Amino acid sequence: MERFVMASTAHTSSETTARRHVEIAHVLFIDIVGYSKLLIDEQQQLQEQLNHVVRNTDQFHSAEADGKLTRLPTGDGMALVFSTTPEAPVECALEISQALLNYPDLKLRMGVHSGPVSSTTDVNDRSNIAGAAINIAERIMSCGDAGHILISKRLAEDLGQYAEWQPYLHDLGEVEVKHGVTLAIVNVYTDKLGNPEVPEKIKDAKLETISASEKPVKEHSGSSRTSGFFEEVKRRKVYRVAVAYVIVAGGIIQIASAIFPAWELPNWSQRLLIVLLLAGFPIGLILAWAFDVTPQGVRVTEPLPSAPAYHRGRRNLFILLGIGLLLSAIAGLFILPRASARKLDKSIAVLPFENLSADKENAYFADGIQDDILTNLAKIGDLKVISRTSVMGYREKPASVRDIGKALGVSAVLEGSVRRSGNRVRINVQLINAANDEHVWAEDYDRDLTDVFVIQSDLAQKIAEELQAKLSPTEKAQLTRKPTENGEAYLAFVQAYTLQNSVEDVQKLKQSEQLYARAIELDPNFALAIARYAQLESWMFHSWPTPEARDNARGLAKRAIELQPDLPEAHLALGFSYYYCDLNYQAALGQFEIARQGLPNQMEPYLALGAIKRRQGRWAESTADLKKAASLSPKDSWPLQNLAFNYAMVRDFKRANETVDHALSISPNSFALWERKAKLAILERGDLSVAQKALEKLELSDLPEKKLYLATGRGQILLEQRKYAEALQAAEKISDEVPEGAKPDFLIGKQILIGSARKGLGDESGARQAFAKAAENAQALLNTVPDDASQRAQFAMALAWKQNAQWTCCQKAKMPSKGRTSPRTRRR
Repeated sequence: MERFVMASTAHTSSETTARRHVEIAHVLFIDIVGYSKLLIDEQQQLQEQLNHVVRNTDQFHSAEADGKLTRLPTGDGMALVFSTTPEAPVECALEISQALLNYPDLKLRMGVHSGPVSSTTDVNDRSNIAGAAINIAERIMSCGDAGHILISKRLAEDLGQYAEWQPYLHDLGEVEVKHGVTLAIVNVYTDKLGNPEVPEKIKDAKLETISASEKPVKEHSGSSRTSGFFEEVKRRKVYRVAVAYVIVAGGIIQIASAIFPAWELPNWSQRLLIVLLLAGFPIGLILAWAFDVTPQGVRVTEPLPSAPAYHRGRRNLFILLGIGLLLSAIAGLFILPRASARKLDKSIAVLPFENLSADKENAYFADGIQDDILTNLAKIGDLKVISRTSVMGYREKPASVRDIGKALGVSAVLEGSVRRSGNRVRINVQLINAANDEHVWAEDYDRDLTDVFVIQSDLAQKIAEELQAKLSPTEKAQLTRKPTENGEAYLAFVQAYTLQNSVEDVQKLKQSEQLYARAIELDPNFALAIARYAQLESWMFHSWPTPEARDNARGLAKRAIELQPDLPEAHLALGFSYYYCDLNYQAALGQFEIARQGLPNQMEPYLALGAIKRRQGRWAESTADLKKAASLSPKDSWPLQNLAFNYAMVRDFKRANETVDHALSISPNSFALWERKAKLAILERGDLSVAQKALEKLELSDLPEKKLYLATGRGQILLEQRKYAEALQAAEKISDEVPEGAKPDFLIGKQILIGSARKGLGDESGARQAFAKAAENAQALLNTVPDDASQRAQFAMALAWKQNAQWTCCQKAKMPSKGRTSPRTRRR
């Protein structure tokens, strides 16, 4: 704008009659907040600071140098009239706001407007500037609080044409000022400059408007309220957002229904996606109500000042939220059940089959059918199959299919019944969806005994097909192969295997040996029976080592492999032969790896691999194998006990205790677990109280050797407490008779306990005598099993305690093992 008049230019009286020109100027009105309440010297100080701040802004310098600036004093501030560009006063205000960071006592509020001004002459015959632009800038400024930079809506629209200004312009709506004038005001602020709060005067003005509109609310009918709500929903574009959300969410669900199965994602992944989409719907409605997308970006949707209060209150927001939740709930009831029924995950538990035979002694046959189906399914690598140990508990304590599926972590459960009459077998099975307790399919077979393998193979393949598990050619060949053509041999075999699972009953294990021998006699080529017999003999050697058991284990395992080289059970048996009988862990490792490949869903190979890798110091690999074993047998405490031992050995006591506690939740009265927990407490913090708890649990057990373990356990605790006299008394009360089920080496431990107690009491002679007797017993036992490392260790320990002990014997105890722990030791 060309300037005709400057505030500093003097005119003669004749010039005052010159024609006045109306021009467009851009006014920045500045006011010191609270100025009138200050003392005179404080006012002067702040005026000086304000003058200094304003004069040092770039916009002030530039406009003044070009002759494009007029300064007007206002008493408690000033007005700067720019005749350059609309953004000049706004930029000047931001510069002033930046400078004020160094003047904490100088509180300013500023108003900006572009409009007409004209030249005038004051009482001193000096030219000046006046006009609506200055008046409106002052009124806009008067609406603000300290720190505010308020501008007119007209000026904001001009600035809003430039992208750089859009983020800093925040509409405050319209407000009524002096003389009933209504102004549309915009707040200018950045992250650091200006004041983002709504000015108090504008807040008060809006509240007055709301209060005035609320007075006639009672006169509005319910229909008016409802129509008002839906009018507001329409104005805020909530309808459009709701429709768009439903369309997009429906498309996502359709795509997920097609893609998730192809990607083999678990069933819960689609259900989770649907739940998240349903939960997002009411959230989307609330966001649509509160915000609007404008050319300037996402902005808060302001209520209409002229609208009745019930259009703007929280009541409408709660109504909208309730509608959104209701619609989501209805949609969930319709969609989720169908998503759950989409497909089953590739996981299954085979529950104990019910024996419906007239002869209840045939219960072993029903167990045998269940075991064979489990074994067949365990050979399918694309499945997750829960072990026999974890499902057998549901025979005595039945539960709903849903609870079983949840406890075992499977999507499908197979139930069945078996009826045998002579050589006829009737098998009925049902595959059930564990998520909704719905029957997927059922089959009923009525065949000859010799066709039982065909039934088992057919069932395994149908289950794999229903669970969409892929069968490799090798797996299919394994499923279709008949173990034997001899029905009598098969009956002996299933009975032997049922008894073999009773690892704590010596008599049952011996009966199992006889039945395996009978099955092999009836069918010398029955490789599966030979392999299972070999595995039993390895276990017998581990518990009661004899040369005959060792030779039987190795010979039978090799014979099974010769008959059927690709039989994974045969390699598992040979692995246990190397593990238990020869202590050849590297050879055992190779056989267990072969068995794992053929039995990817059976717990035993993983458990054995974990035990060997632990001995080799491969702790991470060992722990991973034991975790896998625990996942395949979630209701079996033994893998967890092994896992806890791993954690304890690497001194991860937190995980060790958590794992033991998990195992105790499965087997709360297991003495072996309480013993492990007691050792953890002693190892971690020297706490013997848990050991006392373990002995209390032992008293509740039905172990035949219970009294022996109680006596030795109490003696050990007394020794740790240095109560040597009481420990000696407890040890001497232990009988020399070997209890049923106990190993004869317990007498060695008894004598060592006596010797340790006497040594603690200072009775060196009595201690040497006890240790000598322990060494004598150990030598006698070692003569029966000269290659047994644990007996050599016992012998060396007894000798080491003797005065002038023959320490060279300790070297003989250094066998390939690093301590004999078993992947399947006796459970107490």
